[in-house]
Parts: sequence; C-alpha cells; structure tokens
Amino acid sequence: MSNLTILNAKVRQIDNLFSLNDLHAISGNEDKHSPFRFMRNDQTKELIAEIQKDFGTPDLVFKTLRGRNIQGTYACEEIALAYAMWISPKFHLVVLRAFIAMRKAELQNTQQNLPLAPEPKPDVVISYDQAYWIAKYLVRAKAFGKEVETFQRQLFETIGLPRYAGRNDLAAKGYDLAHEFNHKLDPFIEQVLPQTKQVKRLVHTNF
Repeated sequence: MSNLTILNAKVRQIDNLFSLNDLHAISGNEDKHSPFRFMRNDQTKELIAEIQKDFGTPDLVFKTLRGRNIQGTYACEEIALAYAMWISPKFHLVVLRAFIAMRKAELQNTQQNLPLAPEPKPDVVISYDQAYWIAKYLVRAKAFGKEVETFQRQLFETIGLPRYAGRNDLAAKGYDLAHEFNHKLDPFIEQVLPQTKQVKRLVHTNF
C-alpha cells in the first residue's frame, strides 16, 4: 500500500488501518477532537457496526494498540474519513483528497508493473517468385494430405475396421494437413495462383 500523506505529514498504517492519532495531530491536536472521544460517539459506534457486517471481524475495522513502541487507534479508510468529517468539513476535504491521491498513485504503480504488450512482429516481404513456389508447395501438401486420409480410411475398411476408428491417427493427420489451415492458406494460394480458385469453383459446380 502507498503512503498516506496529509499536509506533508505521513500517516502511519498497520494492517491497512490508518492512525487516527496522526490525523488528530495534523488537524491541530485539539483535545475535543481526540480519537477516543470520536470512538465513544454513538454515531461512530453505529458506523463501525455497519462496516463490521462486511468485514466480519472488528480487527479489520479498527484496533487500539497500547504497546511499548506502537500506540494509538488505527481505523479503516471509511472510519478515517468519518473521523476527519467529525473534526470539520474543511479537514475532511483535505483528508479525502489525500486518499484520492494515494489511490491514484497505487493505480499508476500497478499499471507500470503490468507486463508490456509484445511488440508487433514486422511484416515479411517476399518476391512473387518466392510466393509462387510456396503456393505450389502448399497445394501439393494439401493434396498429399487428402490422399493419405482417403487411403488410410479405405485401408481400414478393407481390413474390416470403421473408417473413422479412433486409432486411425494417420488418416486424422492427413485430414489436418489437407484442411486445418484452409482459412489462412487458401486466400494466399488463390492470390498467387488464381487458377486454383477457378478449379475450386468447377469442383463445387460439378457436385
């Protein structure tokens, strides 16, 4: 959690709770505004009871410490803001703006720690001659995949096994080779080899 700073003074924090004693000192340290008077207020007790319904345990709402090194009353953000309002509307505004600034800083730190988006890969430029031979290879590879698939399924039928038996791995791989990347490859092949598009149309027309 980021530090809460109000009027150039840091407010101590323990377990996501903020020191009301520090707020009291920053506000002017008047006895009538001391944290223990605020905590004894009936309205404060009602507010604490409502917040406890969400947290389930008082230790997440406020705690009073009387240790040798750490003393004072620590409260959650809602109670801290209510305490500032109890002192005065002007002080409440100062504290509210400090909390907003702290949350913005936390958000910025979170965004800075996010992994950077991968840099876009540069487009690859090839000559038409290279594209032509790549397209020819792809056409032959797809045709070979179809032949392997057909042969394997016919072979299975010949030896009395179902065409689509689960162990017909070679046929499945042939099918993948012939069809899996069509949506990506066909536009490229048809652009480089327009005649393949015409052949495809003739095949669909005949069937």
